[in-house]
Amino acid sequence: MTDDKDVLRDVWFGRIPTCFTLYQDEITEREAEPYYALSNWFAI
Repeated sequence: MTDDKDVLRDVWFGRIPTCFTLYQDEITEREAEPYYALSNWFAI
């Protein structure tokens, strides 16, 4: 069985994959590429 400290470390340092895209009706010269990032849960 895992130790509580191991579980806390995994949660504390965990990362969530996120994808950012511009609004489809935004006026731009070209279509923007989506931006992918690994964010920790504090940034969300």
